[in-house]
Amino acid sequence: MIRLRSVGAQLSLALLAIVAAGLVLVYLIVVPSLEDRLIDGKLDQLASAAENVAREYRTTQFRRDVLEDAETSTNARVLVYDSLGVQEDSRQEADSTPYEDDPVASEAFQTGQPARGVVERQGETFAEAAQPTEDVVVLLSASLRDQLETVDLVERRLLIAGILALIASVLIGYGGAWLFARRIRRLEDAAERIAAGHFDEP
Repeated sequence: MIRLRSVGAQLSLALLAIVAAGLVLVYLIVVPSLEDRLIDGKLDQLASAAENVAREYRTTQFRRDVLEDAETSTNARVLVYDSLGVQEDSRQEADSTPYEDDPVASEAFQTGQPARGVVERQGETFAEAAQPTEDVVVLLSASLRDQLETVDLVERRLLIAGILALIASVLIGYGGAWLFARRIRRLEDAAERIAAGHFDEP
C-alpha cells in the first residue's frame, strides 16, 4: 500500500501535479491553435482560388470547363449562385439541395464582398469561400476532414505522451526519494517506532 505521508509519495505527487499542469497547458495552447491554423490555411487557399475562378468564369465562354478544372485543382466543390439559388455545380450529377441556403454564399451576395467561413453540413465540416462577380457568386466548398483528422491525431499523441509522462513522474518521484532521501526515510521510520512506544530508539 502506498503511504501518502512518505517522502516518495509526496515527491511523486508534486511531480505528478507539475507534469499534469504542464500537459494541460500544452494541450490548451497547441490543439486549438493547430486547429485554427489548419482551418485558416484552407480558407486562405479557397479564397485565393475563388477569386481566380470568378475571374475566369466571368471572362470565358467555357464556364463548365472552368468549374471542373477548379474542382480538380483545389479538391473543392465549385458552385455558382444567382439570385434564385444554385445556378451551376461542378458536380453535375450530385444533389445541390444542401447548398441552396448556404450562409457564406448568401453573405457574399448581400454584401457584394468576398466571404469565407466554416459550415456544418450533413454531419461534416466544410471550409467555404465565396467570391461575387457581376450578378453571380462563385462558392468553393471543401471538406475539413483531413485537417480535423490531423488535430485528432495530435490530440491522441498528446494523450499517450501525457499518460507516459505521468507514469514517469511517479516512478521518478519514488526513485528520487529512494536514492536521495535514505536518511530522511530512516528518520521517518525511527519517528514512527518512537510514536508506537519504542522509546529505546536512538
